[in-house]
Amino acid sequence: MQIRQAESADDILDIFATRRAVFHLEQGISLDREIDDTDFAKGTIHLLGEDASGTIAVGRISPPKIGIPADLAEMFPQIPRDVLIGKLGHFCVLPAARGCGNGKELLRGAERLALSCWARSAGGGVVLLQVAAQAPVIGFYQKLGYRLISSRDSYLDAGIEHRDLVKLVEPQASVVQFPGRWL
Repeated sequence: MQIRQAESADDILDIFATRRAVFHLEQGISLDREIDDTDFAKGTIHLLGEDASGTIAVGRISPPKIGIPADLAEMFPQIPRDVLIGKLGHFCVLPAARGCGNGKELLRGAERLALSCWARSAGGGVVLLQVAAQAPVIGFYQKLGYRLISSRDSYLDAGIEHRDLVKLVEPQASVVQFPGRWL
């Protein structure tokens, strides 16, 4: 799978089609909840994972905010208070492309991109990435180094149970090469 940043209106349409297939058709989430203002906000980064058949995985990184909330400061006392915090969201892989590392590859690509875009801005060269994970995929994120934010309870979003997770992304921890595929 090749990972790249969306560059055109056609890319955005491919992203929305992939999200529609997973979130709307597969999970029953209404389209008015699936596409939101963040999709069009300045600074939002959309990612596509593609193979020979086309787009098979997508995700987005919301524009970062400066400053660490108190509950995350307790989890990461070693990092500066002016660290940038980004939010990952709407990550999905088409059913036929699951189970072979595409989700992991897309997530790692997002981490590398966030770090390269934001790490020099504030926070001593690191970024915190948060994700609101659906309950069935919490283990996927935990295997990749994301930690549950224990001070935050589970909640329903679009009728699906979610939990917030976070990961401190550092330069040495984020440089992962997939065979011949650097983001």
